[in-house]
Amino acid sequence: MPVPYDFKRTSGGNFRSSAGGKRLRFFAVLCVVAAVTVGVVMLIVPEKAKVAEKSGKEDLSSGKAPATPGDDSGSSRENRGELSGGGNDSGESGENVSGGNSAGGDNPSTTGPQQANPGSGGGSSKGVVRPDDPPLNEDTPEFRSGQTPGANELIARIKGMESADEIAALSREFLMKEYSAGGEFSEAWNSVGAELAAAIRNKWQTRNWKKETVIHKVIARDHLIRISRRNNTTVEGIKFINKRKNNFLRIGEKLRVIPGPWQVTVSRKARLLNVWRKEKNAWNIFTVFPVGVGRKNSTPVGTFVITHRLRHPKWHGPDGRIFAYGDKENPLGDYFLKLRQIDPHGSKKDKGYGIHGSGDDSSVGRSLSNGCLRMHNRDVEILYYLLPGGCPVKIVD
Repeated sequence: MPVPYDFKRTSGGNFRSSAGGKRLRFFAVLCVVAAVTVGVVMLIVPEKAKVAEKSGKEDLSSGKAPATPGDDSGSSRENRGELSGGGNDSGESGENVSGGNSAGGDNPSTTGPQQANPGSGGGSSKGVVRPDDPPLNEDTPEFRSGQTPGANELIARIKGMESADEIAALSREFLMKEYSAGGEFSEAWNSVGAELAAAIRNKWQTRNWKKETVIHKVIARDHLIRISRRNNTTVEGIKFINKRKNNFLRIGEKLRVIPGPWQVTVSRKARLLNVWRKEKNAWNIFTVFPVGVGRKNSTPVGTFVITHRLRHPKWHGPDGRIFAYGDKENPLGDYFLKLRQIDPHGSKKDKGYGIHGSGDDSSVGRSLSNGCLRMHNRDVEILYYLLPGGCPVKIVD
């Protein structure tokens, strides 16, 4: 039987105890650690970079691709606030938000992906909304005139349906026809959008997503982050839809996924937010939600991307106090999606705006915020689970 080589026996004496041997072992271990680190980085970063590069080429006016990637350094400032905790695309960390804009509501205005034109947008909103501020005047939403012939009859038909799947299908069909006819953000769009939103909420609560999902069969080396990136969605969304509490996967397991790419368009005048999904190389409406916008046009128009996703955010008030999630003075609601503006030259401008929930449902659909977009908690929850970092958001008048 061959005798294992004894590293202690060398022509120079005791190798293990020599200073040269110790240095050699140190450098050997260092090289191994460096090689493993480089291997892990090369495995993760290129794939993320590819997604980012692909997202960055999104052209909202032509609807050809998803949007530029966001970063995870964002803030939830609604006035000029800042995030004070780290955080990443998973939305599980970085829950501190500072600034005063959120008290007024955060919802961007949208327009259809075919009509959205990039703009430089406005500056950051001014002032801070505090509990002792004077009451704000509510603005009435303005809708486009005209609508598709027969819209009233179709709306009555939709209202008489009971199946959430049938309501969603017929509502989407009508909205796409309305959009093609130039009737986006009309009164009919608002009415049918409300029915579609109700159906989506019902499907979300019951996790009845068979009509919107695809099946992903788990293969070797699969993990939730990779699956979410391939499908332009989020880890949280996959876990929620499949009623999963952990990240463990089994080879051969089948997961339901609501795939993207996604984009969002918002109308400041109509106070409506459209969620679009790309299916078979065509952008189709997914749902429509009401939003609250900034007073005195403080919500800027332009092109943005989601850069940070926060669940149960804390809020740092303008006076330095910290309001935990659930505090009645915390205006951010259950979720916060931080936005970063992109100017026509492609550079990113962090203006501190975002989309967040609100504990005051009466503020949604009104013009009360200092620039951010405010939504019902039940609606922004759906966006949080479906829209990944880098999703484009277009705000128009």
